[in-house]
Amino acid sequence: MYSFKNILVPSDFTEVSTKALGVAISLAVRFNADLYLMSVIPGAPSSKTWMSNKATKEQLENLEGDERKLFDEYIRMSRVIEDELGEAPIPRSQLHLRVAGGDVATEILKAADDAQIDLLVIGSHGRRSIKDHIMGSVSERIHEKSNCAVLSVRAEGYPYLRD
Repeated sequence: MYSFKNILVPSDFTEVSTKALGVAISLAVRFNADLYLMSVIPGAPSSKTWMSNKATKEQLENLEGDERKLFDEYIRMSRVIEDELGEAPIPRSQLHLRVAGGDVATEILKAADDAQIDLLVIGSHGRRSIKDHIMGSVSERIHEKSNCAVLSVRAEGYPYLRD
């Protein structure tokens, strides 16, 4: 039987990523796993290095604001999961937040390797544009290059994933 010790769920604060977060929280509770919640801002600086550029400072402040948004989203969804499962959410010591900037798929894969993630739970929008066809969607790139198990969650189309 599989056991997951470290679960990563990226969030872009959309409905589908919120659903993926719910799935990840319920799995973390069941497996008593650490949950890594992250957000990636495309094109933003990838670290909190000090720069004198005003625009860069504003981007760094936005990254810190997203970290607060991630925690608030976790609290909201953990209450929903607690009501559904009747179990307390994972303790705060098992929740890890990470906000990064840069290429979304690259940063997610880097975070998964850094934290030795066993399971990556990712929301998939299911959109197929010409650009996706040529470049590949973020979830497809993660499926192709990930060193761990990947679970894709769609907002609609899977009736057995109950809200």
